[in-house]
Amino acid sequence: MLVLMLTMGLRTIEVSRANIDDIRTQGDAVVLYVQGKGHTEKDAPVRMPGHVEKALRAYLKERGKTASDAPLFASTSHNNQGKRMTTRSISGIVKLY
Repeated sequence: MLVLMLTMGLRTIEVSRANIDDIRTQGDAVVLYVQGKGHTEKDAPVRMPGHVEKALRAYLKERGKTASDAPLFASTSHNNQGKRMTTRSISGIVKLY
């Protein structure tokens, strides 16, 4: 999550809204489609550097089998387990590290 935000310049809301199937291949590049500020659709492709893609693929492998339309970052808390991680949780992780 941190590598994604730092390298690609994503905001917490963009990370929170991201789904696994938002990671796509566009030509010879891997991109993450995000819902940009003021937009209603995920129509902004952000090019993903190789090291970010590698880190995300490793994370998803550890996470195990999930639906392609599942949130990219899911909560592990008892109240929201498996559901989309909130912006507040993401901000807390960023502040911690």
